[in-house]
Amino acid sequence: MKKQPNFAIKSNGFVKKISPNPDFKPRYGVAGAGAVSRSLIGSLPDRARTLGPICCVSYRVARRIANSLGGGFAVRSALDLKSVPVVLFHSPADHLETLLAVLEAENDDWTGRALVICETELDDSVAERFRRRGASVARVSPFELPGYLVIHGTGAALAVAHRLARELRLHPIEVKPGTESAFNAAVTLGTCALTPVLDAVATLLREAGLREAEAPKVAAAMFLKTAREYAHSGKQSWGWYAKSPDANGLLAEISGAGPETGPMLRHLILLGMEIFGKHPEVAAVIQKSF
Repeated sequence: MKKQPNFAIKSNGFVKKISPNPDFKPRYGVAGAGAVSRSLIGSLPDRARTLGPICCVSYRVARRIANSLGGGFAVRSALDLKSVPVVLFHSPADHLETLLAVLEAENDDWTGRALVICETELDDSVAERFRRRGASVARVSPFELPGYLVIHGTGAALAVAHRLARELRLHPIEVKPGTESAFNAAVTLGTCALTPVLDAVATLLREAGLREAEAPKVAAAMFLKTAREYAHSGKQSWGWYAKSPDANGLLAEISGAGPETGPMLRHLILLGMEIFGKHPEVAAVIQKSF
């Protein structure tokens, strides 16, 4: 016989708590605020059978979240979250402190339980407060690329985060403790920091005669080709890895790039030679110029 949850969805769409079924053992509780149904929590499959108590800053809001999720049931106190081994947490910034205050004031003992923070910007000092109460803590968030889930955490909460990735059919990217800044730097370097370089390429292509709409497409295509080659061959895909470039030709290109883009091109050329440890004689020529 299938296990039945201890709530029912009425014809008007509202969730009504009914007598608890001792056979129903929800996998997750929810501490939420804001648009929880549009978060990772709302993407979980079979929410009617996996979600249990839902706590918020008010019972009314908790009921609304339960209705929007199509699973779980509203509770009036954070103490009710003790009935589940895992609490999923989601909150926008403007409700964060209020929701944290509810959890911390009414639920001091988190021994043996996991707190998984979903798509919420949270200072690690806050997570540490729950660790001191006995909880294992993990954070999960979507990655810049679709199909991936970024995971930070340790202990039981880390295992839960990996289970969430499987349930969401996402590939987990686990970030080792203490390396968060390096990971974030990698994301910035591969996204926002790279956009000005793309724009500079498109600008030079326009100056060379390409049409306004064509230049950014050609620039993007070159970057995609470079990225595909790197994915296949790593650093050996660098065009100058095995063959030395012409120093005079590079000087002409730097000059032709103009006063704004030229210094950036010069820096990137020298940076590549330094990182890969190649062509010191060419680098010396470029360093003496401009």
